[in-house]
Amino acid sequence: MNLTADMLTLAASHMLMQALILVTPPLVAVLLVGLAVSLFQVGMRMTDLTLGFVPRFAIILLVTALTLPWMGTRLSAYFVSNVAQAADRP
Repeated sequence: MNLTADMLTLAASHMLMQALILVTPPLVAVLLVGLAVSLFQVGMRMTDLTLGFVPRFAIILLVTALTLPWMGTRLSAYFVSNVAQAADRP
């Protein structure tokens, strides 16, 4: 492998790690709400599909709105570090 391929592999690895970090808060919230709704549905013997969809959708909107400043800051810092690294390369 040459140097360019190694750099691309490293950049892809960092990009995927940032994506995983940014998607974790909404994903964890949706999983917890989905579990709670599922337990509620089992306990009440309900099979309504919208009862599972609406709370998950609402929690995704809420958690994304609450964590958007953090996500934007983290994404901006990642972008700035990538541009600075690209500027340092010959």
